[in-house]
Amino acid sequence: MYNRGAPNRIGAKTLCRVRWRMFLVKNMIDVSKKTSSIMSFIMKVHNYHLVSLKSILQVIPFFSGIGVAIISMYLPLYSYILGASEFVVGIISAVPNITYMFTSFFAGRLSDKLGYRNTFLIGSAIVSLTYIFYAFVPQPILFVPVRALEGIGLSFIWPSLEALAGVDLRNLRTYNLMWGLSLVVAPAIGGTLSQSMKLNIVFVVSSSMMMFCLSLGTLIPKRSQKIFANGEREGDGEKVFTPFLLLCSLFYACTNSIIFTFLPIYSTLKENSISTAGYILTAMNFGRVLAFAIPVNAKKAFGKERALTTLIILSSLLPTFIFFGFWMQLISLFLLGFILGIIYSKTLSNIMIMAGEKRGYYAGLFEFTMGIGSTFGPFFGGIIASLSLYYVFYLPLIICFALVIISVLGQKV
Repeated sequence: MYNRGAPNRIGAKTLCRVRWRMFLVKNMIDVSKKTSSIMSFIMKVHNYHLVSLKSILQVIPFFSGIGVAIISMYLPLYSYILGASEFVVGIISAVPNITYMFTSFFAGRLSDKLGYRNTFLIGSAIVSLTYIFYAFVPQPILFVPVRALEGIGLSFIWPSLEALAGVDLRNLRTYNLMWGLSLVVAPAIGGTLSQSMKLNIVFVVSSSMMMFCLSLGTLIPKRSQKIFANGEREGDGEKVFTPFLLLCSLFYACTNSIIFTFLPIYSTLKENSISTAGYILTAMNFGRVLAFAIPVNAKKAFGKERALTTLIILSSLLPTFIFFGFWMQLISLFLLGFILGIIYSKTLSNIMIMAGEKRGYYAGLFEFTMGIGSTFGPFFGGIIASLSLYYVFYLPLIICFALVIISVLGQKV
């Protein structure tokens, strides 16, 4: 039977709900007006109004790059002071590169499943703990297993950051620029810290930087995993993945590691000071930062395979000019850093352009290739240096020649 009173009762209940909601909203507004600026900031952070992915990529690569660089520079020296032999020092320096090489590919694949934010947090936590351990270790031989763990942690950090930048080339440019800038300022920061405090305390400072990055990582927007997964692909390079891109990253890593390993030794044999080699390597880092700073549109011409091949050939010739005095070393390695910076940024951007939702997988593959180059470049360089140190600086030219032949044969097949 139709009840005339039902509509009125329903309307009354609805009116009560509306008044109750208005009361809640009004009180919430009153409370928010009385909330301190700190609480307001926290609310905005949790709603991702202030912290964007781009701002995260401006800060985290910079501070994490400084922390990692300081450890790489001063941990071998600290282990030698503790009584490690030259052979053990070499092992301590090589172990993280080896574990990084073998785990970065799997860490990249895992990041696609767990989320780039989560794998970055895991890696930052591991690295922060290992850096704390370095400050209080009693025996240098204990550095070896901990450095292996550090390499695993780093394999979670860098592919995750590269995948977070995605195929948005502006974000990728920001990421490259900040970690490149960190390598320019890290020697000066590390040198200042080592002179003003005990060397093991410097490792605590590095750990604090990584913990700071860990805390910032919690602010990475959770939606960042899919921001660019299906978005517009802004690119001018290859749309299909080719092994040539991995050959470019291999050449970059080999050449970079050879120069940074053997130039200080060459400078010492020429009776130059260590600071002279430092100035030259800083110029090389600065050239790389300038290459990273070039706007995306200005680097379109270097996205094709032919252009990258030309850059590889030019960069392989530049190390041979270091035999002609300080100023020629400074100019040639500045240009080398600039060209290597373009090769690195264009190779990574081309890979990320075609990666789509598998950005972690391809970032891990890219870092795996970088690890191979960073490990075997100094290894083969050491073999050649046992014959003559002068021959080492012709090694990039030999590598370039081999890669060009492999690329040509690959195209024919």
